[in-house]
Amino acid sequence: MLELSKVSKDFDGLRAVSNVSLSVKQGEIVGLIGPNGSGKSTLLNVISGRFPVTAGRITFQEHDITPLSPDRIFHLGLGRGFQDPSLFYQMTVLDNTILPAKAQKGENPLFAPFKRFWRQEEHQLAERAYEILTQIDMGRLFGQLASELSGGQMKLLDIARSQMGNPQMLLLDEPTAGVAPPLAQSIFEHIANLRQNENMTFLIIEHRLDMLFNFVDRVYVMHMGELLAHDTPDEILENAEVREVYFGD
Repeated sequence: MLELSKVSKDFDGLRAVSNVSLSVKQGEIVGLIGPNGSGKSTLLNVISGRFPVTAGRITFQEHDITPLSPDRIFHLGLGRGFQDPSLFYQMTVLDNTILPAKAQKGENPLFAPFKRFWRQEEHQLAERAYEILTQIDMGRLFGQLASELSGGQMKLLDIARSQMGNPQMLLLDEPTAGVAPPLAQSIFEHIANLRQNENMTFLIIEHRLDMLFNFVDRVYVMHMGELLAHDTPDEILENAEVREVYFGD
């Protein structure tokens, strides 16, 4: 579904990502780990089109997305979640969830002034958003401002909002950072349910390896902008080079 071939990213002569090749198959949950500053978030920014590629090629669903803008990549079905949830804090939980729905008539300047053209669609989108929120036990919070949520709830809302855009694949950057263990477990259980029930695919950055390794199929390890290793979770834990770089063993 996603394939990177020798991808690099430079910033003013500094190479943050160097010659990275990786692939993710449809329906997989793949982990991306590494020490702070190893280039993981930069790599997700490159994949999602936020940063232009310096060298290499990225394909998604057999489309070359290397030169595409983030909105065009999103419309192809590749969504992105952020380490710091990028919410609209003075909008309600429901409105935040509805926002990414594609091709809304109410966003079209030709139809926006005339409510009769988009009223029914708005009702349908609200019902779908409420259904998604209910899946993560946040249906009761639909009218609450996003600014009033806990950190873990904001993380869940970020995933729910991404889900509203009907992505085939999600890139997630530390979805459980700063979240209490019980809610972190719920976040990963929701990710597993999305894979099982909607055949969604994931590439996930996460530092809580005890949590991540219970859910992923494979793991890529980055160090100093390069790929250090790629294997199953059990094999990664036994990899001496990974243990030295990541755990200091």
